[in-house]
Amino acid sequence: ALIELRRVWLEQGKPNIRIRCGLHSDKVFVGNLGSQMRMKYGVLGDGVNLASRLEELNKRYSTEILISQDVLNQVDVKDTFYVRPLDYVVVKGRKRPTAIYEVLALKATATEQVKSIALASEQAMSSYMNRDFVQALKLLDEVTRLKDRDFDPVGEVLADRCRRFLQHPPGEDWDGSEVLNQKTFGPEG
Repeated sequence: ALIELRRVWLEQGKPNIRIRCGLHSDKVFVGNLGSQMRMKYGVLGDGVNLASRLEELNKRYSTEILISQDVLNQVDVKDTFYVRPLDYVVVKGRKRPTAIYEVLALKATATEQVKSIALASEQAMSSYMNRDFVQALKLLDEVTRLKDRDFDPVGEVLADRCRRFLQHPPGEDWDGSEVLNQKTFGPEG
């Protein structure tokens, strides 16, 4: 829907609006914060920080909407949207890894191409987590082909890591996660 709206707005001479969203579900503190002298309404908690990190990670993966496993586990999300598993990361400020997904489309309106991309991406992530980096690379190449592109910046992050692991395999204690030691990624855009 947003793609169509962008096209209409551009035809009307309006600016091309591009936003990034990071969605996570967690318990947080919500309400008025501060003192009698200065007060604001706000939200605090680890869940807020993770959602902010996901929003920023959109730059790294060249995506617009990233969700955590906790959002994917919410009632009806899996039944409503096709998603593409992207990575398993430990963001700055956290100790535990988080599975992250790109939202591709509503299932009700998804094309066969989107369905195939979601399936191949799921298989690629499964191969990656099972240390079958050759198969993961083949499946990531398939996703690139399905997207009718020569290059898929989304999958390239994982593909680079697979190529690196083929040269230098991860240790026995590897859990599939990548530890990210920065809060920001790439230029605004």
